[in-house]
Amino acid sequence: MDDSLRRAALAVSAAEGGGVFDRLAGDLAGILGVAVGFISVFDDPARTRMRMLAFSLDGRLRKPFTYELEGTPCASVVGDKFRFVRSGARREFPKDDLFAKLELESYAA
Repeated sequence: MDDSLRRAALAVSAAEGGGVFDRLAGDLAGILGVAVGFISVFDDPARTRMRMLAFSLDGRLRKPFTYELEGTPCASVVGDKFRFVRSGARREFPKDDLFAKLELESYAA
């Protein structure tokens, strides 16, 4: 775990210029050994929608998209705390289309 954290810190500090978010999403997913990595920000003043700045899936950058925050695991962590769901994420977040479409079972943020 210490090596992963060190590599993540180095990826963050090395990222710069155009494509910084793409590089961070891809590097962090690779370092952590996960299928999906993304970076999002609020998309509206009411803070009900998120807009991805970068989206990495299976080691490839994909087109970022906007999504409603309600019903997603992100809603339980944004502005609050770290959360890790080892398994059963699709059952816990049945309204999250991305989890169903990609058959994801874990979540950490």
